[in-house]
Amino acid sequence: MGRLQQRVRRSGSTWWPAPAELRALTVPGVRHAAYFGERDDTLGERAVLCVEHLEGRLTADAEARLRAVVAPAPVDELRVLRRIPRDPRHASKTDLGALRQMLERG
Repeated sequence: MGRLQQRVRRSGSTWWPAPAELRALTVPGVRHAAYFGERDDTLGERAVLCVEHLEGRLTADAEARLRAVVAPAPVDELRVLRRIPRDPRHASKTDLGALRQMLERG
């Protein structure tokens, strides 16, 4: 499945980013997606899904649809952003380090 460092190990299961991200892209208005794990004392890692949406927000219906299409992959935290940073060498690849820093700053 690739991207070994970005896999999510949550509650004894492993979830891979590519399937979750590709499913997220089927939701209208979602232009880019990033799925990764963040340390969690209870779960091991909590699953974080960030989606890029022009408006920087989703309606309740669109959020429910997004969670449904990404399933069975868990989403413990959903962040909707106007822009997800890209690796400058590969315009389609998420710059995960920059994304994490952006999320830390709020």
